[in-house]
Amino acid sequence: MSKQMENQENQKGGEKSCQDFGLLNPQSGGTLRNLPELNEVALAGRLVNAPTVKDFGEDKLRAQFILGVPKPRREGVEKPIGVRAMDFVVVTAWRTMARECAKLRKGDGIQIQGRLRSWKDEHDREASGRARFRLNVEADMLQILDRGLLQPAHPSPQTGKTDEGEEIA
Repeated sequence: MSKQMENQENQKGGEKSCQDFGLLNPQSGGTLRNLPELNEVALAGRLVNAPTVKDFGEDKLRAQFILGVPKPRREGVEKPIGVRAMDFVVVTAWRTMARECAKLRKGDGIQIQGRLRSWKDEHDREASGRARFRLNVEADMLQILDRGLLQPAHPSPQTGKTDEGEEIA
């Protein structure tokens, strides 16, 4: 980074805009250069952890969890059965959807639709002292595809025992 750019960044407090990256089209009054306004994400995978739900009062709930999304298989790469490369994505859901997420468990298969959100995390800094940028998916729609294999066994109403024969106290 040149000294001039570094000084400009320090003067702005580190914030960057579309203009800094040359994304604005000066001929069209400063609008983005021929870019559609599109921010949509669709993912399917399994929950890596149970969602954490936080209540901010006044019916403002937030659920966060990590979704393990299988990477596409590469041609010619053989892996053992059950081994698959994954991407891990932080997902956030708000209000009513957050309440429903509280019912989800580790291993559940879900599909989400939403949008990418990014922010500058001033509290987490790189070794150079610069703030890190964070990225997650804010879910607008969530669908449960299946219950994971890691669910506790359900007791039978007739015997009071689980599918594996364990007694429920």
